[in-house]
Amino acid sequence: MKVSIDGILGSAKRITSERQIDGEESGNKKRGELRSDSVEIGNRVNSRLDSIQLELKDLQSALTKSQVLRNGIDLLERDMANGGQGTRQILESSMYEGGKILKEFLGEEPTQSVLQLKREQVQTNIRADVSRITRLQIEVENIVASNMADGSRADDALRSVSAALDKTGGEVRAHSNLNADVVMRLIR
Repeated sequence: MKVSIDGILGSAKRITSERQIDGEESGNKKRGELRSDSVEIGNRVNSRLDSIQLELKDLQSALTKSQVLRNGIDLLERDMANGGQGTRQILESSMYEGGKILKEFLGEEPTQSVLQLKREQVQTNIRADVSRITRLQIEVENIVASNMADGSRADDALRSVSAALDKTGGEVRAHSNLNADVVMRLIR
């Protein structure tokens, strides 16, 4: 079940409008429906927070893999500039989750043009992962601000997203499409 922030906000608006209508009619039946709607929204929000946690783990894994590849490509480029004597050792020693990731990604005998092409591919993957983590952070912050979620779950999700962004180091600034000045003007 895919839960989006738009769906949650739409449900919240519907509940608010029902409360206004019910303000004039005092019926226990409607109040019970509102409570069940609130519980349903809370369950949806908590479910979305759980799925965000899973998505974040996948993103962190993909980002780490891309960073290992980028570091390996850097080593290979430096080695090629110095004669290329350590290429085989670099290919064999770059491991991720038990596999020779660099060798699988580049092949047995990578050339300078292959390295450049693969570097661009890795940079694109890193940009996409950082962008998705940033979007998750915004979504979690919106959920926290709505007070619709279980406090501990929302706090855990927010901490996880923040930690993931911290692990990217300068990646967010280097790959973000957001202009900090424009965002600050919009917030004000």
